[in-house]
This record gives sequence, C-alpha cells and structure tokens, in this order.
Amino acid sequence: MSRENEKRTYTDYTPEKLQAAVAEVQKKGASIYVASWSFGIPYSTLYHKVHGLHNKKPGSPNVITDAQEKDLADTVRVEGIWGFPLTADCIKKLVKQFLDHNKMNTKLNNSPGKDWVNSFLKRHNLVSRLSQNIKRSRAKVDPRTINEYFDNLATTVDDVPSENMINYDETYFSDDPGSTKVVVQRGQKHVDRVMDHSKSSFSVMFTGAGNGKVLPPYVVYAALHLYPTWTEGGPKGCRYNRTKSGWFDSAVFEDWFFTVALPYFKGLRNDKKSIIIGDNVASHLSFRVLQSCIANNISFVLLPPNSTHLCQPLDVVYFGKSMERYIERLEEKEQRMCS
Repeated sequence: MSRENEKRTYTDYTPEKLQAAVAEVQKKGASIYVASWSFGIPYSTLYHKVHGLHNKKPGSPNVITDAQEKDLADTVRVEGIWGFPLTADCIKKLVKQFLDHNKMNTKLNNSPGKDWVNSFLKRHNLVSRLSQNIKRSRAKVDPRTINEYFDNLATTVDDVPSENMINYDETYFSDDPGSTKVVVQRGQKHVDRVMDHSKSSFSVMFTGAGNGKVLPPYVVYAALHLYPTWTEGGPKGCRYNRTKSGWFDSAVFEDWFFTVALPYFKGLRNDKKSIIIGDNVASHLSFRVLQSCIANNISFVLLPPNSTHLCQPLDVVYFGKSMERYIERLEEKEQRMCS
C-alpha cells in the first residue's frame, strides 16, 4: 500500500515487517532482493538496515534527549496535579526556557511549533482538553470555595511539619505616602500638602514559615540597572534585583526560589515533604524551579482566585501593619526635612 505525494511515492510498511525482513536475510540466509520482494520493502532500505547503515530516525535530529523530554513531560504533569494545568503556549514557553538555559540553539529561536507540541503530547500520553471558564460573578469567593480550599489544604499538609511550610507574597512600595487627613479652613476647595517624593517604587517578596520564622526579604526595583548603593543597609540576607515594572517576573521568581526558598528547605533537619503556599505562581514557574521541586519533594499550593484578602496570611496579618509603619517613616522623614 502506498501514499502519493506531489513529488515522490512513499512505500508504507510497519517496523515489525522491516525487522522480519532483516531476520529473513540475517538468520535464514535469504537474499536481500528476495526478502525485499516478499515483504514489500524497498531494496535500498533493506540493504541499509541489514548492513547497519543510516540507522538514524527519519526527520530532523532531536535537539533534546529522550530523558530530557521525559523530564519536560513530568513537569507538565506536576503542574496539572498542583491545580494549574498548562496550555499549549505555556508548554512552548517552558521548552524555550529549558533550551535557552542549556544554550541549545534551534532554527526557530528555541520556540517549538504546534506540530511539535501535538507530537510531544502523544508521545507522553498527555491530552489537550478544554477547561471550564467561569463568569466573573461566579468567580467571586464564596463560603463553599473557601471551605473546599481549607479541606484540601488540611489533606495536603497532613504530616508536614510546620517548619516545612512557607508562605510568600509580594507587595508594592512607593515613596509617595498617599492621601491623609489634614486640618484646613472649612470651605477650602483645594486641599494640597507639599511633600517631596521621587515617584520611585519597588516591590518586596516576604516569606514566612509555619513555625514563625521569617526568611530574608527579596527586593525588586523598577529600573533597568541595579546600583550598589541600593543594596546597602537592608536586613540581613536580603536579596536585590530589578525589572522594568518593579514586579516579579519568571527570572526574578526563579532567583528568589534558588536563593531564598530552596536554601531554607535544604537547611531543615528532616526529610519530610515541603510546601510553598502562594498565588499567581503559574506565570512565574520555570523548568528549573519545577525540576528542583520534584527532586526535593516540594509542592506548590495555590490560593483560591480572588481570595488574597481572605486566605493569604501575609496579606491579612502582615502587610497592613508593615504599610502603616512604612508610611509613618515617610512622614517622619518629611518632618525632619521641614524642621
């Protein structure tokens, strides 16, 4: 049976039939010509197979090894288990991160195409399915959502020591203290307060463990360059970085994981499972972070959507007081400058 192409004719045969034809020649002494005719396999193909020539797989050579591809498939499965399955575009991004990190260059700028993704899914028994999109009104947090989250969390953290659980969250700071109440003449239309501020801003990732230990903060400035003077006088162990927006991106999140979170877990004196609780993690996770989590028995737990004000311990307990104290310091600085 053959299939026609615009330029040439291809002959179809199964790998089993090819192996049988090779055995007919090598073990039973049949000639290549006879075996070729009997099994419907081109003479040149059988000749090359019998003599061990051109044994490479058809098509372009693979850029990554089978073992590396299996690792990629495992990371895709892990994200699905954690509750944030990847889209095809996310898989492309994950592969590109892997290729870029390992300095593997391809003709397509390390971005795999749709056909590769489809073949990848088939090879590793993965399937692309439609996820259910819920309306904004249904996405609002309700008691059922919160109860389900804590029920699942109770199962997840079962037998996990408190020191093996960390919670992270990012908050934004600016040197503009914002609005505050002041005393003026009744009826005054424009109430302005003169304060010097540079409109500079930065974000900080705070991390706390279940046993009350606070990990070193991670500061990200909104800038193109990180100047040495910006890293002076901070808390012990504090890390510094910069992005154009001042918010965390995947590269900065990866650095936070390997310089703050992972060293903390490796310093624990037990071999129990570890858990990282946070939100907005799906867009930040890289292949290196996922592989390290698998290797070190670390799992991510995502907070329910739109529930930070209810379920994020740092946001509920820590950030409010921290922001109040930060604004107080700005006010004190302004008063010193005015005196």
